[in-house]
Amino acid sequence: MDTPSINREQARELGQAVAAHDHGELPADRVEELATLTESVAHALETATVEPAVAGLLGFWTGHVASDIGTDPTEPDPNATRDLFQDGFEAGTLGVDLYQTLTKVKTAQESSSETPDLQAWTNRLFELTNRHVAHLQSHQ
Repeated sequence: MDTPSINREQARELGQAVAAHDHGELPADRVEELATLTESVAHALETATVEPAVAGLLGFWTGHVASDIGTDPTEPDPNATRDLFQDGFEAGTLGVDLYQTLTKVKTAQESSSETPDLQAWTNRLFELTNRHVAHLQSHQ
């Protein structure tokens, strides 16, 4: 079976682009790109290749939050990503559930042990992302 390939940088750029528009004004091609990303993430999770899913989801939310709070979405180190998510939470961009899930995924990703937490938290992040996508699609 093919290993899913998800480009973190493209996901980050997509997150930025999505956040830069009002929901009702999001171009249809961006909605299609978002659907493609979520399909790729779903495939990765179904085939138990969690790392590409993590890359896509964290990339998307990094870009989205950075755009929402007006900061640079580059990720020079893991703490910068955590700080970005915390800043997004404090600014009201991220709700408690999404913020906690993002930080749990980031922590599990950086864990040196093979932990089931990464799969579980990535599944939860995917669920929350799908809710956001459904909300965006409802405005089309």
